[in-house]
Amino acid sequence: MKISKIIKESKQKIFVKFLAFSLVIIGLLVVIFYAFQLLPAQKKLLKDKLLDRAKTISNISSPIIVKALDTKEDIMLLSQIDNIMKYADDVYTVYILDNEGGVLAHNKTGEWGKIYADANTQKALKSINDNIFNTSEPSGFIYSHPLVSSDRIGTLFIGVSNQKTTEAFSTMMENALYAAIPTFLIVVLVFSMFVSREITTPIIKFERILNSILLGKGNEYISSYKNDEIGHIAYKINGIIDKFSKGTITAQDEITSTRERTHLFVNELSKLFSEGLIITDNEDKVIHMNEKAAAAISVSSTESIGKHVLDLTSNNDFIELVKKSMNNSNKLITENLPTLNKTAKIIAVNKESDLVGMIIMFV
Repeated sequence: MKISKIIKESKQKIFVKFLAFSLVIIGLLVVIFYAFQLLPAQKKLLKDKLLDRAKTISNISSPIIVKALDTKEDIMLLSQIDNIMKYADDVYTVYILDNEGGVLAHNKTGEWGKIYADANTQKALKSINDNIFNTSEPSGFIYSHPLVSSDRIGTLFIGVSNQKTTEAFSTMMENALYAAIPTFLIVVLVFSMFVSREITTPIIKFERILNSILLGKGNEYISSYKNDEIGHIAYKINGIIDKFSKGTITAQDEITSTRERTHLFVNELSKLFSEGLIITDNEDKVIHMNEKAAAAISVSSTESIGKHVLDLTSNNDFIELVKKSMNNSNKLITENLPTLNKTAKIIAVNKESDLVGMIIMFV
């Protein structure tokens, strides 16, 4: 397998894993923000506005009601109750109780003369402050306000429905959902750009430099000053390049020295990969075989060095794959080898019509 192919697959795996992790984290953050921060705050704001409306109505109406009760002006009292009912669509009931819970006035004539003895009402009648208690039918709350002249003469009760508040909150949730989707996509896009810049770009540079080294075009080093995984890999590969570059080559031993440096580079580079790996020279002789590759074809890794690749094993699947690669230079071939229960990737590398070597990987 080409080094560029290995790096490309590694780059894709890193990118996919990091992107999947980022999607989960970003999704959780968006849900937490909307579900536990924004929407609860908006719901509380709507409820506070409803309470403020009830308080405003009671403060404006109570002086008129107190005057009507003191002067026994029933027409004025009924008129004010009617005005409160018309003041806002949220108000569904208005009534005035004496200190014992008897109805002095009510928007429903059938309630006149009744006595309200429930716990919430009795608590409001005894309180000197405004009170609020929830109701279920209809869903909402009752706001109570003490009526005081020279003495306490009763309590004003205003029933407010939260139907419109609920509808407004439902609309707000829909709008929040519509806003959350593009927000999520934008954040994911930003993360993707970050991943590309911080992870995939250095890996692409590794690929270019390694290909340059293998083709004999130079010994450029990888610049990475970050104390992270990418920086550590860059440091290791620079060490390989440094070992590969050392030594003085004379005209007489140039071929031997080149082979030795190639062996050194291959051995060092193979430590970075965990798959079964076989590498041959330009004569199709094995110059490197790790233990996983030896186990895959049931041979000894040490005894296989120097053998022709076709003489390694009598397995027909393996031999046919090698021959196929010899006839298709510079083409990566991936095939399943049933008799070995392995998948093999192989490429015969040619440079300017001359065989450089063959790379076989078992996955």
